[in-house]
Amino acid sequence: MDLHMQSMLGIDERNTIFAANMWIHMAWSDVRLSWNQSEYSKINYVSINSNLIWTPDMILRNSILEDKRFKATVQPDGAVNLWFAGKVKVLCDLDLTFFPFDRQACYLQLNSWTYESKAVRLVTVRDQITLINTNNPQWEITKTTIHVGNESFPDGTNYESVFGVVHVTRRPLFFLYSIVLPCTGLSLVSLVMFCLPPDGGEKVSLGVTILLSYVVFQLLLSEILPRSSEEVPLLFLYTCGVQILTSCSIICAVLTINMHLTNSRMPDSFRKFTFGILAAIVFLRQAKPKEKIDRSTSIQSTHSIPSSPYDAGVNNNRHSTNVDHYGVGVVTYDSVVPSELQNLLWREASRVWDRFFLLVGFLFLVVFFVFMFYIYPMYQVDVEPIIVS
Repeated sequence: MDLHMQSMLGIDERNTIFAANMWIHMAWSDVRLSWNQSEYSKINYVSINSNLIWTPDMILRNSILEDKRFKATVQPDGAVNLWFAGKVKVLCDLDLTFFPFDRQACYLQLNSWTYESKAVRLVTVRDQITLINTNNPQWEITKTTIHVGNESFPDGTNYESVFGVVHVTRRPLFFLYSIVLPCTGLSLVSLVMFCLPPDGGEKVSLGVTILLSYVVFQLLLSEILPRSSEEVPLLFLYTCGVQILTSCSIICAVLTINMHLTNSRMPDSFRKFTFGILAAIVFLRQAKPKEKIDRSTSIQSTHSIPSSPYDAGVNNNRHSTNVDHYGVGVVTYDSVVPSELQNLLWREASRVWDRFFLLVGFLFLVVFFVFMFYIYPMYQVDVEPIIVS
């Protein structure tokens, strides 16, 4: 027995079906069909319908299509050759954990339900499937094998089967530029919301719009992949991860907007942590003054006002205060009422926290991307088909 694959048509992930154009060759000897060539005008072979002679009654067990048998060829010594071919569709147990970097192994099982192993012995011509055309835009055939197996039943009967196994690896380029790269681009855009001014109102609306875009990608994946709870595909994990990142970015944007609009007194511990520690971590330093705003009326202040958001010094005298305004420049006031100063402090704090959330989000995205598409797929091993008896 021999197997020939003319071309691989593909794998239907949703219905877990492997499809290919196959040629299956069976050969055996039947002495009852032999003849003497000299007595029959030196006839070399005879083609006859297979239903008129004895055949091993072999079937493609896990196929969902009927095969098409050709006429059998009988030679003078009784050697019989029978071919049957067609579009073969077999059920294949898929492991989509590493999708779209997954490897699959599908098998074809041929056996006879009429004759036991003691009546018919199956022998393969070679240990690999003969590949005629291996080009496929989505899959690469990495290895094929053919072997004979023995299947035992509780009543003591044994049946031999021929298994043809096809190992394939997915070509991930299509899913990379159609799903992975757009999702990564949207994730980067979601981090841009921390660069937008808090008083514009575009922060939250941008994040919600991006969050809705991920729903479109998940709908596309749900149309491709089977609805299974046994394993979660890698691409699903990635889209869920970037969705969580975008959701957290929206929450953080709301927090910084609230900071920007706050006028109440800033707690000393929060001010010291924000301007003394966090500002240095995110590389925000007090800049030199760029403009000076003169007040026509000088207001005597008895409140404790720091010389800048980054200083913790306190004094009770009349003074001139440098406060880092929202943006790049520094605004110099001859005198500032406490409520205005607190609002400027909260504005500056929102800018520091925006920078912090931007850097943390970018770092998380880079680490998550490298882990999901470089480190995690390295733990994938070659799969073997699960043969269902």
